[in-house]
Amino acid sequence: MNNTNNENRMSRKSTLKFPVKALLIAYFCLTTADINAEPNNSLTLLLGQSSNDYFEEFPSSLDTETKGFVYAYSFSDSLTISVSTQESDGNGRWLATERDNFSTYNRAETELKSYAISSSWSGEIYSFDASFNNSEAREQSLSWLPRVVEQLESDSKVFDFSVSRSVDWLQFSDANQLSFDWSIGLQHADFEAEIIDVIGTEAQLIVSSDIQLKQLSSFVDVGLSWWLERSNMAWSPYVSLNWNFELDTTGQQSAILSRGGDARPVNLLDGRFTNEINIPDSGEWQLGLALLFDSGWSIDVSYSQTVSTGYPTDKMLASVSVFF
Repeated sequence: MNNTNNENRMSRKSTLKFPVKALLIAYFCLTTADINAEPNNSLTLLLGQSSNDYFEEFPSSLDTETKGFVYAYSFSDSLTISVSTQESDGNGRWLATERDNFSTYNRAETELKSYAISSSWSGEIYSFDASFNNSEAREQSLSWLPRVVEQLESDSKVFDFSVSRSVDWLQFSDANQLSFDWSIGLQHADFEAEIIDVIGTEAQLIVSSDIQLKQLSSFVDVGLSWWLERSNMAWSPYVSLNWNFELDTTGQQSAILSRGGDARPVNLLDGRFTNEINIPDSGEWQLGLALLFDSGWSIDVSYSQTVSTGYPTDKMLASVSVFF
């Protein structure tokens, strides 16, 4: 199995974002295998689970399951294009009140569908990545005291561009080395949402609002990856940290949402409603392991956690890739 600078870089960056960065998993496969016929195609299955509190006032952990597919085609050693799709679903129920053998429960359901097209071009020193992601999300919740049924539907269009580099920090041999990776980029996002609240039971009050938001932000990724080769496979543990910076935001940044019977303003850029849109002045750390086999497939598993966000989120992500 041959080893190059591209291999080291891609081994860590394979799951920085899902599904936008899922292209890098495919690119990692397409550039690191030592087989008789050089592969041009890659197919990746991604499975993930995340968890965050839906209502802030009391325990309401909402588990969301995610699945997605990525197809990538490599035109050359430098250029790879991919398309991807993702679906996420969450469903939760939590005790609200209990009195005289009668109980009420707060409930929440979430659903997200997204599609993305991505490209990666790798030179001798730097790599350039660009992607476009379109996401549609839907939420519905029921809370008590008073009874409020809330629906939220949103649509976001996100464009990312970044430049990255991998530097061999400690090289013990071609098959055993530690690399430092960095990436900087810009993101432009358009976000639209419609929120409808139905308050009360008999005499109902209906409140609706339409929201439009545009954001320009920058982001920085840094990380370490350790590349090791053993006979017919290679493995690479990695750790990374991402941080986002807000450059410009226009439009309505907050909305009145009902959470546990309490109506209050909520920042729309808190990580709950905007999916792939960067959260200002926040970040994410990630720890993972990538395995690549000469037989033509790879595995990547990772755990990540958001930092300094309104709704802290834990995420587990696993992917299996085959190339041909």
